[in-house]
Amino acid sequence: MASLIMAAPSAVASTAVDLPDSDAAIAAFVGRMAGPPTERISVEISEPISRARGTETDPSVTFHAPEFDEDTTIGLNPALDFVHEAGDFLVFANADSSLASYVKSTPSGGQAIYALGNATVGSGVELDLPIAPSAVLEPAGSQPGYFIELESGASIYLHPAVAKDARGHDLTTQFRLEGNRLVQDVVAPVGTVYPILAAPTWWYTVDYGIGTRTPASARATMKSCFNCKFPVEGAPSAFPVAGQLLPLKVGPFAGYPWPLNFECKFRNEAWRPYPADMGGPMWGFVFDGTSNHVDGYGSWISFDTFKKDNESTYTLRVYGEIVNNDPGGIPHNLYITGATLNWNAFAGKLKL
Repeated sequence: MASLIMAAPSAVASTAVDLPDSDAAIAAFVGRMAGPPTERISVEISEPISRARGTETDPSVTFHAPEFDEDTTIGLNPALDFVHEAGDFLVFANADSSLASYVKSTPSGGQAIYALGNATVGSGVELDLPIAPSAVLEPAGSQPGYFIELESGASIYLHPAVAKDARGHDLTTQFRLEGNRLVQDVVAPVGTVYPILAAPTWWYTVDYGIGTRTPASARATMKSCFNCKFPVEGAPSAFPVAGQLLPLKVGPFAGYPWPLNFECKFRNEAWRPYPADMGGPMWGFVFDGTSNHVDGYGSWISFDTFKKDNESTYTLRVYGEIVNNDPGGIPHNLYITGATLNWNAFAGKLKL
């Protein structure tokens, strides 16, 4: 299991701050760090799970993500107890409400927003994730952030660490691993105003095998003819440049006779020709959804090619953030069918 621990802030006052408990106050309090609402992934309180380092049990929640075929249980700090539901959040707090966690699902994953009411609880926040024993913080390819392998064999994308004080000022923060423990260090300098908020956020990923197609080979072949390998209507033949508008359309497909608007802008490509001892080579690119995209403005999708540890063949990994809970207004199962068909076809054209 892994744990997320907030490092104790230094040189700050430890005056207690009452954390909000009403639905409206919570929404305003954590709204700036919360992901969009969703019905695609559900979260519920689950039975306590044993902690790897002792016999105690944590309050825990389980995220059910049927489209990713994953159920992910996370354990919270044992000092926390469930308080109530507040809109999209499951709210947990300690006995004096100086420490709280607001847990919710998002259209692509989940998050646990932590609130530290004063400096005395700075080292008492933990998050247990079912990560694989050999997991490392693997830098994501075309996005900042990290991949973490779960015990199930699936992987999640961990958004870069974020922490803010009560005035909304960004605090220096980062993730690291200690064995199987995921630690988020937060530096709270003199003048930091409590409460501090930290929002570890993750998204599920989908992997497709591409055989012996290396990242360098994928890059070369798509640079020579982009839409020869990327089988989506509206894709250009020349490799896109940063900021280029791509009028992509997906479909029609069985059960839905109209094309879906996947209009986006090309953000960037990322080429990492690292040797094996530095994680190996990786190549990928990112699209940002426009206001016309069915996923909603602010959505993005990333495509990374790389080789997993201890595997001889290569992988295309697809992951991203979806803003709209109901993309395109169509039944969700049909939306997933259309997207899966396209990314399967993309992987098939890349595969050697």
